[in-house]
Amino acid sequence: LKSNLLRTADAGDALDAVNRELCSQRYSGQFVTILVLLIDPATRTCEIVNAGHPYPLLSSDGKPLHAMINRSQLIAGIECDVDYESLVVKLPQQCSIVLLTDGVIECCNDAGDRYSVE
Repeated sequence: LKSNLLRTADAGDALDAVNRELCSQRYSGQFVTILVLLIDPATRTCEIVNAGHPYPLLSSDGKPLHAMINRSQLIAGIECDVDYESLVVKLPQQCSIVLLTDGVIECCNDAGDRYSVE
């Protein structure tokens, strides 16, 4: 992913290349969830492309955390011709972004109930 991001200015195009490489491998039934999040502090923008990963969460102005985007695309390594599209989000002046993996929200509490994003 890193080398593809150095070759293209678009995170979606970089993920397209990663996906094609993963699809060319002969691993039966294996896939990858990937979230690419590129922050430009000068313009306060964030480019996001999501391949099946939990959404990044954003909080600003004392408001509770909420999903920055609610669009996830197909996990990587399944179909080689997926066209991953990135979204650009304008960030508030002061904000916090929380990134998490599916391993966090799939853990269970003492009662055996799975956690969720909430």
